[in-house]
Amino acid sequence: MQLRLAAPADAAEICALLNRAYRGTQGWTNESALVAGKRASVEDISQSIGAADSRFLVYKAAGTILACICLDHQPPDVCIGSFAVSPELQAAGLGSAVLKAAEQYARRSFQPSQFLLSVLSTRSELIAFYQRRGYALTGNRIAFPAHLDVGTPLLESLSLDELAKPA
Repeated sequence: MQLRLAAPADAAEICALLNRAYRGTQGWTNESALVAGKRASVEDISQSIGAADSRFLVYKAAGTILACICLDHQPPDVCIGSFAVSPELQAAGLGSAVLKAAEQYARRSFQPSQFLLSVLSTRSELIAFYQRRGYALTGNRIAFPAHLDVGTPLLESLSLDELAKPA
């Protein structure tokens, strides 16, 4: 699995992938029944690509970005976010390979003590996906981050569960 650093010119394509994967109706990772609106904006992705403490990685084949993942270094940890696989390719092992490659990249670049990520608390199948890859629920529940302009929850009590994995 060969990931590469995203370039500023990739921001629009990454944005489209994230919005399709999270807010579209295809693929098993979509949240369209739970959250309305856009998941990402080109501006936010451009900021992440340019941030010194962040690495936005992409997997590209045949000239198209098929997967993306963002590593945010928050010493001593690395937070994983903006992880998406093209809905047409989900459930074929690409997501597992991207996650593994991103973790290896993070170990080389940041030497973190652990990886952290957050998942909508109602997404038991997605939580199980991460648990099968060594992540464990920390017990931390986070309010839906409406202030980050990542969509509008369709359930009043929607929250996120934090998962962690030793690096």
